[in-house]
Amino acid sequence: MKKTRIIRIFVTAAALAAIGCSSGSGNNNPTCTPGAENCECKADKTCNTGLECKEDKCQKPAACTPGAENCECKADKTCDTGLECKDNKCQKPASCTPGTKDCECKKDGSCDGALECKDNVCQEKSCPAGALGCACKADKSCDTGLECKNDTCLTVQGSGLFVTNEDVRACDIVFTAKDVKVAFTNEVTGVSVTKNGKTALSFTLNADKLPSGPIAAMTDAKGNPVSGITPDTVKCYDRSGKPVAKPGVKLQ
Repeated sequence: MKKTRIIRIFVTAAALAAIGCSSGSGNNNPTCTPGAENCECKADKTCNTGLECKEDKCQKPAACTPGAENCECKADKTCDTGLECKDNKCQKPASCTPGTKDCECKKDGSCDGALECKDNVCQEKSCPAGALGCACKADKSCDTGLECKNDTCLTVQGSGLFVTNEDVRACDIVFTAKDVKVAFTNEVTGVSVTKNGKTALSFTLNADKLPSGPIAAMTDAKGNPVSGITPDTVKCYDRSGKPVAKPGVKLQ
């Protein structure tokens, strides 16, 4: 009887050793190497390639798509946007500040400067060829009301809306003008509405500085520059949200 018990213990120990672990903790069993599958995690809480540390034990991760965060890198050693491949594992860059390019968006969903938040990653805004402030089209043309200068689509003389006060960061403006089309540059985020012979527009700068050029182009229904009009009302605000007394908004 005693001999049978000894044999069973020997067989059980051999089986556990074969899979790299034992019934005891990894610390007490030299056959269970820290970092190996089903063994305790390494001292720095990491595991061997392809494993992850969960509850101080190295395990195979659940369904993990190559390229996703904390998953293995893709076949070409790349990762999804905003991640980098390190030791064949996709991780966020160590020095990735929320709101900066290719890093996660800020808690309020915004990004620095002219970047925009897409899939919780700050990326450069797309600038379609022919649009205001973007490259000209292949045939050197631009969208209606714009002209190609130095391979950039700019406002036609008299149709550009400018702000000259360096303190301004956002504005609400109303013009007495109907059938007006407003095209904003990608340096601002803006909206416009035309109703009852008036055009109202609002915009916020994407960067903490005033653009050197126009923030929008204004044209009529036929694409001709809208000129000879001045704003009926102008309300602009600085970076802290306080009103700016003389915003310097003009159409030229």
